[in-house]
Amino acid sequence: MINTIQVACDKHNLQQLRQFVADRLHDFAVAPAEADMLVLAMDEVCANIMVHSHQCNPSDNLELSIWLEGTRLIFEVQDYAPDCYFDPANYKVPDILQIIAEKRNGGMGLILVKKIMDEMQAEKRGAYNVYKFAKNITAVL
Repeated sequence: MINTIQVACDKHNLQQLRQFVADRLHDFAVAPAEADMLVLAMDEVCANIMVHSHQCNPSDNLELSIWLEGTRLIFEVQDYAPDCYFDPANYKVPDILQIIAEKRNGGMGLILVKKIMDEMQAEKRGAYNVYKFAKNITAVL
């Protein structure tokens, strides 16, 4: 079963996305501590898309789908962005000490996502960006 939500690219919708992810993970009997990490990862991914690809334009949308393949949770985020594409596989992880020294606000989100998720893929499908994340789940309620 695939569960999907579509929201406008407005940061006010992040709470709705977090609740959607938390509810689906509960449905899939994911252990609470693991679910919290996955909610954090998807919040970061969706926030980055809203802010960096869409400049929080509420006329733009993103879609998040979650499904279970055996013991693997799959998260897929799609957005219509014909002129914007980011491949997280090409992301160069910044020096954390430099981020701290510069007192930069941000720059840690994708580092967290890479630590939490087991797999990340990105592809351009026409004018759509499709980001796919997988997490092997072991603990259940």
